[in-house]
Amino acid sequence: MADTVGYSDSVSFTFPDWQALTFAVDCTGKRAVLAVQKWLAVVNIESEQGGECKALRKLAKLNKYEIKAAQWCPHVKQLNYLASTSQEKLEVWDIEAERSPLLCSFKAQIRPVTDISWSCAEPDLLATCAVDTLFNVWDIRDTKRAKASFRSTAGASLVQWNRVNGSLLASAHDSELRIWDLRDTSQPTRLVSMTLTGASVMRMSSPRAAMTRLSSSGK
Repeated sequence: MADTVGYSDSVSFTFPDWQALTFAVDCTGKRAVLAVQKWLAVVNIESEQGGECKALRKLAKLNKYEIKAAQWCPHVKQLNYLASTSQEKLEVWDIEAERSPLLCSFKAQIRPVTDISWSCAEPDLLATCAVDTLFNVWDIRDTKRAKASFRSTAGASLVQWNRVNGSLLASAHDSELRIWDLRDTSQPTRLVSMTLTGASVMRMSSPRAAMTRLSSSGK
């Protein structure tokens, strides 16, 4: 089976025999990663003119489970860092490391991880969430314990760092959005309910220049 991805409304890329489970583009728009059954494929989408695309590098998975999420580090000094999840595990890769591209692999949640988000303020911080009632912030330099944990009454499907304030995060819980502050993890600072529309939150994004705004979409 081949997957096709559109690019700049004019170019499409075909990946023959790859059943892509997850697709993510880095912040430069030059590289992308596709998660397939047994590995992560890094491709250069800037040099291609469309058509069949070949992998620059393949990163072998360490387990049999599907990769549910993948995200590139948004910081210039760590553009080669890539995070991926499968089941409860979070794995961080350095795609330019020749011998040992896997930087760390650890259990990030009690239940399977549903989403991840790199901090836009600190290049070594990652947030993870799951269908359990806890979501965590991790420092990839020390993965023995979470840097911070937030407890909720419902599982989270999405997590997103604020792009202006590095202390703020948002999480999505079915039809509710919750805003959290790293300086006080005991309870959310704000709740936004979408129950009147009957919609479940499917996507959310933090604008780069607006600390108090958060966009979301649902169905």
